[in-house]
Amino acid sequence: MSVIKKLLVIFLTMAILSVGLISFSCGNSTVKSSTTAVATDITAGLTAQQISDNTIAASPDISAFKTDMNMTMSFNGTIGSQSLDGTATANATGQISVPDKEMVMSSDVTIDIPGISQSGPNNISETMYVTAGWMYLDTNVPGTGNKWIKMPVSDARWNQQDLMSQSLQFLKSAVNITSAGSQVLDGTDCWVLQVEPDMAALSQWVSGELQSETGLSLSDISTYFTSFKIIMWVTKDTYLPKQANIDLSLDIPASALGSSGSDNSVDLTITAIANFHDYGVPLSLQLPPEASNAQIMQNSNSPMIPSITTLAVTTTTDVLTTDDGTIPDCCK
Repeated sequence: MSVIKKLLVIFLTMAILSVGLISFSCGNSTVKSSTTAVATDITAGLTAQQISDNTIAASPDISAFKTDMNMTMSFNGTIGSQSLDGTATANATGQISVPDKEMVMSSDVTIDIPGISQSGPNNISETMYVTAGWMYLDTNVPGTGNKWIKMPVSDARWNQQDLMSQSLQFLKSAVNITSAGSQVLDGTDCWVLQVEPDMAALSQWVSGELQSETGLSLSDISTYFTSFKIIMWVTKDTYLPKQANIDLSLDIPASALGSSGSDNSVDLTITAIANFHDYGVPLSLQLPPEASNAQIMQNSNSPMIPSITTLAVTTTTDVLTTDDGTIPDCCK
């Protein structure tokens, strides 16, 4: 695989992963918290640690909720003599029933890489249903059209798909939490927390996802992060999460992509926002008739959306294909 194609596969995979970036398992149960808290919300007399503890304590009472997420992502840099830049946007909406282990999540990703994509921006859409111990995926990928697949959902996989639980792991495993005061968000009075994540666990998760989904690996990925910021809004009346924002940047050296003798690098930035609302509203899930024809997906161990490999690699090939149906030599 060429350096450029490797970069694009990583970029597209990260773009699709970023739809669920709020929920990555950067604080799994084996990571012990070393959280410290400074600053106090003067209006309430609560420290950031107390707010965090109250939020974690309130989480077992969550039976159902809805979420809306959006993400923007871009990269630019030079690999050898090839200058590259690209953007991706993603939007997702969903509803989750925790005790029933049911979920509906629809996502839409648009990818634009000027200078390489010959057909303009590419759009990938997917709807995920989790019910009765199975995950059903209705995907629509450029070049392959609509396809239904399904796979069994173990308790471990469900826990990794649980956006709320994984979002709260930021608080449980954070190395530092500070209070940024109060703010009224969409009419709701909230505390604002700035969370410093466990970068070692986060880097391990990103590396694992790239490896399991694409077969590609980035060594010492923790050294590529140039910034990582998390802000969480917690409602004052219920201590439940209202919104979470993530801003991160990476500087990936060309050598990590397999480009020998090059000191160039690629800058990658991601901004993701997740909103949580309608707590306690029951989920009424009904599978479309087409789901009965879904093909069973084999040998997938990924905790995230299992079609990422198909989406990333297929879309990369489509992005790189010229009008006459061939792939440029630089990208083979």
